[in-house]
Amino acid sequence: MKHTPIILALSLLLTACSRHDAEFTKQIPGVWRQEVHPKLPGSYTNTLTIVPDGTFAYSRFTTKADTTFTNAGTWLIRGGRIVLTATTRSGTHPLSLGELFKAEIVYLDDHTWVFKMDDGHTNSFIR
Repeated sequence: MKHTPIILALSLLLTACSRHDAEFTKQIPGVWRQEVHPKLPGSYTNTLTIVPDGTFAYSRFTTKADTTFTNAGTWLIRGGRIVLTATTRSGTHPLSLGELFKAEIVYLDDHTWVFKMDDGHTNSFIR
């Protein structure tokens, strides 16, 4: 009986995480963009298309054609974090296959998605 409060607290935490995961899973599909140094040489645009069926395509278009590529694969949300796993790649210098991206979802609405990477950096996409 002395562990009952701990078990109850963990149960409530898991329920809250599951509810947020379900909300994020409904909200996140769509086309997201990120422009990096748009007015400088070597600038690029990242485009992430997240499909409700659990697949994604990530493309980087640069002002230098030698680093334009696409990765595609699967995505899932668990514990308030999104994980993208690349299963295919094409173009010049695509990212590696396997776990491509893992980040905590800090904020998500119809137009802005803010995320925090494992290294502590916060970044965002817009649509």
